[in-house]
Amino acid sequence: LPPSRLTHAQQQHALGALSASVAAVPAPTLCVVLAALAAEWSVLLFARDPVLLANVCSALLRALEPLRWHGACLPLIPRTRGGAAMLQKLRAAAGHVPLLLGVLQAPHSPHHPPSMPQQPRTLHVLLPDGRPVWPHSDRLPMLPPSIARHVEATILTSTAEARTASGTLPPVASSRRGGSGAKRPPMAAHSSSSRLY
Repeated sequence: LPPSRLTHAQQQHALGALSASVAAVPAPTLCVVLAALAAEWSVLLFARDPVLLANVCSALLRALEPLRWHGACLPLIPRTRGGAAMLQKLRAAAGHVPLLLGVLQAPHSPHHPPSMPQQPRTLHVLLPDGRPVWPHSDRLPMLPPSIARHVEATILTSTAEARTASGTLPPVASSRRGGSGAKRPPMAAHSSSSRLY
């Protein structure tokens, strides 16, 4: 292939990998995370799969365009004593700089929601199907309703197209934490008192 076609093919392959990873995360959760990033909150994503963490972090930064993320982005930090120490040092050194971090959990770790963030303006999300967790003292930023609907529709459309092209069926929501297997409804855009959706 000529260099321009090769570059285009590599970009398409990379975008396909990002789309496949993002397809595993519910659209309302992605809207919450995008709103938090746009408001310059720190976002910590927890998962057992390093590829999922790296791809979701990359996809979130691409989704912010034309805005530019001016915080720190580390897609893979191990959830070990060393990783926890590194995270504490990052937070202390960064001061008020927002962080986008992918925290890699051990393969045998329980699939429980992450702990309540101790820092203000911080969002924790367990991937792929976890709900966002944030401090009770903070009001979660929200995308405007029209933009949230557009983002959710775009995510659902691209996810359906990616699954149709790959010949896979949509996954059922996890029931490991008591889920019914039903798809979660979109989060109400005007609700500020609700902590879970």
